[in-house]
Amino acid sequence: MTPSLSKVLDEIALLPERSRDVVNGVFVEGLKYREVAERYGISVSTVKTLLGLSVKKLRERLNEELFAGFLLFFCTRK
Repeated sequence: MTPSLSKVLDEIALLPERSRDVVNGVFVEGLKYREVAERYGISVSTVKTLLGLSVKKLRERLNEELFAGFLLFFCTRK
């Protein structure tokens, strides 16, 4: 694992538990919002809200290069 990826994963680990679950479900596991909502017994709207807040926190904690790498790595995978 590269140091950059390790730093991103470390920052994800610092998120509150429910936010971390949502981030892992959507970005790491590639689940749809509906699937994450069903897994955790929350609404799709809550998934979107938690994901938005989590991405905002990650953007604040990571430098531009690491955040861009996070987006490229997790958001362009199929």
